[in-house]
Amino acid sequence: MTYSLEIKNISYSYKDKLVLDDVSFNVRNGEFVGIIGPNGSGKSTLIKIIVGILKPFKGEVLVFGEDIADFKKKYMLGYVAQHVSYFNQGFPATVYEVVSLGLICKKRFKRIAKDEVPKIDEAIEKVGLSSFKNVNLNKLSLGQRQRVFIARALVTNPKMFILDEPTVGVDLNSVRSFFDLLKELQTQGCTIILVTHDIGVVTTCIQRIICLNKRLFFCGLSEEFVENKKDILNKLYNNKDIQIIDHGH
Repeated sequence: MTYSLEIKNISYSYKDKLVLDDVSFNVRNGEFVGIIGPNGSGKSTLIKIIVGILKPFKGEVLVFGEDIADFKKKYMLGYVAQHVSYFNQGFPATVYEVVSLGLICKKRFKRIAKDEVPKIDEAIEKVGLSSFKNVNLNKLSLGQRQRVFIARALVTNPKMFILDEPTVGVDLNSVRSFFDLLKELQTQGCTIILVTHDIGVVTTCIQRIICLNKRLFFCGLSEEFVENKKDILNKLYNNKDIQIIDHGH
């Protein structure tokens, strides 16, 4: 079996505060995986470790069979960070310019080759913003800006797409089209890892679910999660009396 991602006994602390405690799981090629957990559970920290922004104090991260510390083809990882669309409103950049930055970073800030230029328009079209490509980001809605940064991640044709709560503050119609896009990417062979608080999404759109609260509480198929949802979430949220609301996107 071939894995896009292997997480082996990862632990991480901020000073004396333990954030991740001996976390291990694997993600198969082409799999759509959701990560859920309460605020402060270590989800964003784990994502930053996966993409190489943070280095774990203990454990190992393998991306396509290679240690992330030695992985040179970072353009194969499409990463959309948490709250990325809340950028500096005065930043004078168009949709086209922001998306092109994905290719510029891939080229290590060298000139983009002529045969790669069409990829910028293709990425913008995929997220439904072709008519906005020359518009400044500060003229767009929050949902539209989020799609711009998704296009920037898509422009390098990543083999794994990693998103940290990408739909926070985004309108429902944008959320629907966003998940349609993720499903399309998965059919094209892209591995998708999504951090979300939306239980309704993970139970309807995602193949496998990981429940994290410093340590791993559950890792299994969405069907298994649905069957045991109440017990799993009670343990995940420290046996608090929680109310589950499914939005039915």
